[in-house]
This record gives sequence, C-alpha cells and structure tokens, in this order.
Amino acid sequence: MRGKRFTAVLLSAVLTAAGAMTAWALPTGLSTIAGSTVRSSMAGFEATFPAGFEVGRYGGNLGLDYLSYMEEDGVKIDFIAAAIDEENESYLAMAGIVADLEGESLEGVMQEMLQMLGQDASYGSYVAMGTAGIAGAGYYSVKINYGALMAQYMSAWMGSYDMTPEEKQEYDAYMEELSNRMFLDVYMREIGGNCYMLVQIYSGDQAGNAALLLSQMQPYAGGGWSYTEAGGWQYLHGDGTFGTNEWALDENGLTYRLDGNGQIMYKAWIEENGRWKYVDEFGHMVTNLTKTIDGSQYTFDAQGYMVEGSQRPAQAYETGTISGKTYSNRWANLFMKFPEAAELMLGDGSYYSYPLEAGENMYYWYDGGTGYLLTIDYTDSTQQLDRYLEWLIDYAGYYDYTVDSTGTVNMGGYEYKYIKTSGQNSDGTTEHEDTYFRQIDGKLMEISIEYTGDRQATIDQILSAIEQAR
Repeated sequence: MRGKRFTAVLLSAVLTAAGAMTAWALPTGLSTIAGSTVRSSMAGFEATFPAGFEVGRYGGNLGLDYLSYMEEDGVKIDFIAAAIDEENESYLAMAGIVADLEGESLEGVMQEMLQMLGQDASYGSYVAMGTAGIAGAGYYSVKINYGALMAQYMSAWMGSYDMTPEEKQEYDAYMEELSNRMFLDVYMREIGGNCYMLVQIYSGDQAGNAALLLSQMQPYAGGGWSYTEAGGWQYLHGDGTFGTNEWALDENGLTYRLDGNGQIMYKAWIEENGRWKYVDEFGHMVTNLTKTIDGSQYTFDAQGYMVEGSQRPAQAYETGTISGKTYSNRWANLFMKFPEAAELMLGDGSYYSYPLEAGENMYYWYDGGTGYLLTIDYTDSTQQLDRYLEWLIDYAGYYDYTVDSTGTVNMGGYEYKYIKTSGQNSDGTTEHEDTYFRQIDGKLMEISIEYTGDRQATIDQILSAIEQAR
C-alpha cells in the first residue's frame, strides 16, 4: 500500500480551496460558466472560447494554489481559460479577476501606475498604456512585453562579462527568443467599487489570437445576481425584473430560495409538489445531506427533497465504537461487521494511521492475507458534497491517478457518492482506491478501501453488509 492515500491527499487540497469558497457563503456576482462559454452579468460580456481551451473558475492547480491568499486580499478569480502547446512552447491564457478598489478610483490607480512607470525610463519601449473597447464597454489597458523587459535586465547584468564570438552569437539568439516569449495585456474597468480585469498572457506567436478573442466577445444583458445595500443579494432577470418566490442558481452551482420580495430565505422549509425542501443558514437548498433541524435529523436527496421516513431524534456527534469485529456509530447511523481475520483499531489522526488530513478520527480494518485496507474518517466540511466530488474529478490528473468511475450507491439505507480511482505502483502493480462519501451536518464522512488486484467482488460483499446502527 502507498504511504499516503490518494483521496486523502487530493481531498485535502479540495477542502483547502473549498474553505476559501465557503467564506463567500452568498452569491458573488461572478460569471456563470457553461462548457467553453463565460457569461458575466457584472462586466456585461459573453465569451465563447475555441476548441483546445480549458475553461473553469479556478484555473486548475494554479487556482488551487493561489485562491486562498487572493481571497484574503479582496481578489476573486472570475474565470480562467487557457490553451497550452508545451511541445512548441506556445500558449495563450485569459483570466477575469475582480479586485476591491478599497475606496480608490480606478483613475487614481492608473495615475499611480503612470507615475511609477515614468520614474524608470527602461520601461518605456516595453510598456504601452491606453484604452480599449471590449464587448461594447470601455477599458483602460496596460500592455507589457515581459520577455523583452527580462532580456534587457539580463543584458545589463551580462554586459560586464567578456564573451567569445560564439558565446555572443548564442547569447544574442537567446535574448531574441526571450523577447518574444511572454506578453502580458491587462484591461481594467471600474464596476461598483471593484476593478474588473481581463488579463491575457501569451507567447509571441499567439498575439493575433489574443486580439481575436477580445474582438469576438459580445455584450451580455442576461440574468445574474445583483447586490444593493437596501436589498442585499437579489437575482435580476434579463428583462430587468427581480426574481420572487422562485429558486435561483448562483455561479458556484448553489441554489437559493427567493421570497415574495426577491430576498434570500434562510432556515426555512419549502413545500413543493407535496414534498418538503429546506434552505439552511447560508440560504442554500440542502441536497445530499443528513441535517439536524430543531432537534431532529433529516436526510435530503440530490433534488433537495426530504427522504420520507428519514426523520429521527438528533444524535450527539461521536466517532463510534469498536466491539470485537464490529464498528458502530449512532450519530452516523452506521453498523459494520468484519471477517474474523480482520484487525480493527482506532486511529489517532496521525499520518501513520492513514487519516484524511484535518480529519478528527479514523478507524480501519486490515486483512494482510487479501491486501485490503478499509478506513472510516470524519472531517469538518461546509461545502456541498457535489462540489467536493466535482473537484476530486477535476484535479485527479494532477496526482497521476485515473478516475475509473463515479456515481451514487445506497448503503445501509443512505445514499453515498463514490469515486473509484487507480494508479501504478513503482513495482508495476495497479493499486485501486474506492471512496464513498456521505455528508452529515458539518461533517464529511468517508469510507475508503485500498486494494491491489481484482478484489471488487469481495469489496462489494463487505459494503453490501452495511446496516443502520443497532
């Protein structure tokens, strides 16, 4: 078995990024992203990126790495689209970024930039400032030839070195190549106290395509979230009317219920089609979750409907108990019985007992004869279960694992989301990890099984025996 489980590592990264997301709690007014199309009600544009571009909110691993600290600085990533040809060192990336001006005007910021650039004559031929029209709106523009600027600094530094004619020829060729390697264009406009930035980074051969992307962006006047001090966050339809007595989806896939005044409802039961839904303290429709409400525990399905017959008295949180070859947890309403050959133990949350990072407690059983390791872990979470699963799938490639399948399965009377992955060990064998998730109040419950070889039938038998707590 590997020294650290794949899902443990990956889910830790996901939880870190989700932690930044949950700080938003309410809609953010950011763009909606559907496939390769980005629509921004805030900036009033629609952009469809060509085939070959990867389009998303967080920009893959770069977004995961920097999202948290950018959020602390009042900066939000709206979207990132990128097409990279590593073999030919050709690339074009475009991002939308929202930054809080903190009471300053954009004109004042631009003046500061002009003064700063004016103090260093070396910037002159590599920086161009002006204005541009994009999707019918006016932007300030700053265009920088970063490669040439870097080449100049290197030339100044290397000027004191003696070079042979051959070295000088090789050096000059490299400087010419560097001058055409990286360009940065930034377009800025002020919107409601924020600076909205369109940023393009590209290699010299992509300059034409960078300009073409901007020219093809269209005005957008469709629906989106709008914020006012008086009304808070409200959903504005394309015809200019605010949504009332309806459900509205935000840019992160969260669903809100709007009351008769168009305002977000909190901690409320909603009757729909003769069944019941619930919106939580954040205003989000509860889905795929077992939740404690007013002293009772309820389970809600993927559509947000309360599962009939799921109501039961709320249970205090516990990590469960081990007795002989059984594990029971009344809070999670879970009972599992293991073979006599299995070894059960209570984990201490350390690296060496294979926990989910940041998890509180972990239990596992291990059968050395068959090469299985099953762990049960609980960790704090405030983001919806669907978001976790989506991000696990999106970023699995970064950890050199293959996502074999995902889906939903009923175990012990509850629906679990699952992700099945595989990867190659150094000895050439294939290692599998099947992980099942269920969300209970503010905890994410994970049942994970690591194994090598073809053991699926035995694993299915183990999971099918899961019962509710006795």
